Order: sequence, then C-alpha cells, then structure tokens
Amino acid sequence: MNQDIKLELLKSAGKSLLSLPVLTFLAEAIEVQGKVKQQRAIEFLTDLAEYLQIKHLLEVNHKRLNSEEFRDLLDQAIQKVSTTSSEQKKKLFKHVLAAHLVLETQPKITEIYLKIIGRITEKQILILDGLEQSFGDDYVRLHEQIYSLQTEIKTMQAEQFRELEYVSDNSQVEARDKMIEDKRKQIQEFRDKASVNKWHQFENYDCERSEFYFLIQDLFNNGLITDEGPRIGTDPFTVVQINQMGMDILTFLKDDV
Repeated sequence: MNQDIKLELLKSAGKSLLSLPVLTFLAEAIEVQGKVKQQRAIEFLTDLAEYLQIKHLLEVNHKRLNSEEFRDLLDQAIQKVSTTSSEQKKKLFKHVLAAHLVLETQPKITEIYLKIIGRITEKQILILDGLEQSFGDDYVRLHEQIYSLQTEIKTMQAEQFRELEYVSDNSQVEARDKMIEDKRKQIQEFRDKASVNKWHQFENYDCERSEFYFLIQDLFNNGLITDEGPRIGTDPFTVVQINQMGMDILTFLKDDV
C-alpha cells in the first residue's frame, strides 16, 4: 500500500482514529481503485492499438495520430474509460477514436461523441437501439392519428353545444353522437396497436416507469432523441424518436467503423 496516502489519511483523521480498521480499509480502497483505473486504461490502449493495427493499418492518418489534438482526445477517452466497467462504452470510445483517425471526423464532433458516451448509461444505449429499430414504424403515426381524431371530436362537441339552442331534430344530435362514438372507438384501436410496440415500453428495458422516463429525458437532453409529444398533443416524452445524432452514436457499436 502507498504509505504516503495512508499517513496523510491517518494524520487528517487525528490520533484518536489511528486504531480504526475502517480508515485503513478506505486508504487501501483508494489504492485498489487507482490500480483498477490504471489497468482499464492499459487494456483500452492495447485494444485500440491492436484494432487499428489489424483493421486500419493503411488507413490511419498518421499526421492526426501524432497531433496534440488527438492526444487531448485520447486523454479524454482514457479518463472516461478508467471510470467505467461497461464493455459497450469501451467499444464506443474505441471506435470514436478510430473514426477520428481513419474517417477523419472533425475534432469538435469527436469531442462531442466522447462527452455524450461518457454521460449515458448501458440501459440508455439499449433504449437508443430499440428506438432505432422502431424508427419509421407506425408508432408515431398512430399517435398523430389519435391526436387528429381527438381534435375532430372536440370540434364536433363544440358545434353540437352551439346547435343545441336551435336544433329541434333529435336525429341530427344522435347522428353526431354516433360519429363521436365511432371516432372514440378508432382512438382506442390505435392506442391498442401502439401499446404492442415493445420498443416504446419501459418493461422491455427491465426498468420502472419513472426510471424509463428519466432515461428518456436524459437522452433528449443529450441531443440523441426528439420529443414528438407536444407536436401531436400528448404528454412530453411519451412519444419520442431517435434522431441522426443518436443513430450516429449507435454506428460506433458496429464491429468496424
């Protein structure tokens, strides 16, 4: 164990705590965690080097590789890698750096990717993947139709209220009631169809409803999804779609860049 760390902790704690085992444990935990971070960094650098050597030996931009700019980006990635045990996130970091050297991604874009990947969780990556798989399906369209029908019902009800004063023919009222009821049945049919889309259901990601919506809002805050709810008259974050940035992040999960 690093004696300097131990001595500093013991000094700061005071002589009365010198005999407490927990203090020694905490000091040792700091040392162990430091070794874990160092090992993660070494493994990441080795993996990145092997990946570039095997996959992109002739494609690497060596001017970029030797630049101070890349060293700064590499340092950012290493700091983030050293604090995560997620293999998915390590793979994302590796491929983002490889893309910077091979595809010559703009430095600012590479930095944005690194920051976003550092902030999101594995579960959010799963949600993104699910939203990508459902992209272009009927989920959003169904909610658009529901909103359209709800708007029509409100308009018809308002007209019916205004006509009550002078319409003497009950058949007109009954006909409108029937139209409203038919539209409500359509709304329920569309809701039933939308509910079977597992990619938009919190149960599919093994989390509670509150956690799911927290993760969804965080993905929105990180610029990876769009919130379609306000546009189609539903509650915020109940109808969302992955955007281009979210899709770009997921491309780095592929086996190659």
